[in-house]
Amino acid sequence: MFSLSGLNVNDLEFPQDIESFRKHFSLNSGNLLFHYAAEKIIDFKGAKRYSWKLEGASLENGCSGIVLPMANHLGRHVDLSKAGPPLDNLSVPAVVLGLGAQFERFDMSFAKHIPAGTVDWLNKVKSADPSIKNIAVRGMFTYRLLKKLGLGESVEALGCQSNFISSKKRLGYDIYKKYKASSFSEIENGISVTAGDYTKKKFSTLERSLIALIEGKEGRYIVQNPKSLIQLASGWGDQVDQKIKDDVKEEMLPSVTDIDSWFKHHAAIYVSVPQWLFDLSKKNFVVGTRIHGIQAALQAGTPALCLCIDSRTTELCEMMAIPHVDAQKYINGISLKECVDELESWDYQEYDRKRLVLARKMKRFLLNNSVKPSDHLIALTN
Repeated sequence: MFSLSGLNVNDLEFPQDIESFRKHFSLNSGNLLFHYAAEKIIDFKGAKRYSWKLEGASLENGCSGIVLPMANHLGRHVDLSKAGPPLDNLSVPAVVLGLGAQFERFDMSFAKHIPAGTVDWLNKVKSADPSIKNIAVRGMFTYRLLKKLGLGESVEALGCQSNFISSKKRLGYDIYKKYKASSFSEIENGISVTAGDYTKKKFSTLERSLIALIEGKEGRYIVQNPKSLIQLASGWGDQVDQKIKDDVKEEMLPSVTDIDSWFKHHAAIYVSVPQWLFDLSKKNFVVGTRIHGIQAALQAGTPALCLCIDSRTTELCEMMAIPHVDAQKYINGISLKECVDELESWDYQEYDRKRLVLARKMKRFLLNNSVKPSDHLIALTN
């Protein structure tokens, strides 16, 4: 029986400080979404869970293999030989889900910036059987990079498993129908924003325009990362250095006097994926630069638009036909009308077609690796 490594999405711990938040939920709540999705598409009944360190993952402990949900770990920013799950003592096969590259743009020359340690780690994790692809990646850019590094035979591009959280087979149609049934006023008053990163100063003007969309409305500014914004959104502003608060104010909220109060009243952060999806299902529109925040909205059946800031977000959106636009187009800010106009061009039928194709490929990928698909995934592919 295959086991799962990583976050325990059923760990309903009440975090009382940033350290307990990090321990139980990591420092990016987007990670919760794709871990939750892994448990939706794979039958882990009776399987033991292992930490990222994989301690005890062996046949002797009833583990015949390990599933590794991963993220944007392919890039100059991560050396998987140091930061990834240790493989030297792993005696069972591993299956990787959702590995993605993160660079400024699609450029094959970036392959030279992937650390040698990461390439070594990937060569260790790949299947011993050359006929089996056991590394699922987020899109064709990541696939081509790994192919250039000599790993093409072990890799398959399947998008992110979060694409299959909803059980609706015509999810795109339902989303578009909800959008068409909403008046502009309803969208205006029922909008939420996926919070960006104050350190990405290039997009500060765009981020301020997004924040303006929820001012005076019932919508929420949904934080996923970084650490300081998690603290502010959780009411732990007293743990944040004043210099960081000043930077947040300068880049995101220049007209706000008390950012602690602003985040307390306008921001939200989720430690429960079902609650996250349930809350978003009641919204009329979600927009922002966070791909998993946008994915959460779509899986909840709510119209959403991703503003792509790098290769990672663009690759995922293109692979899964998610509504998106290059953030560079609105580097000087975006209005609600422009958000709506961008969504108008979304091909929801192509979204549904791709989603079904990818779901079927995912089921085949799992079966080829002796991983049992869940009844949820099987029903979605029938």
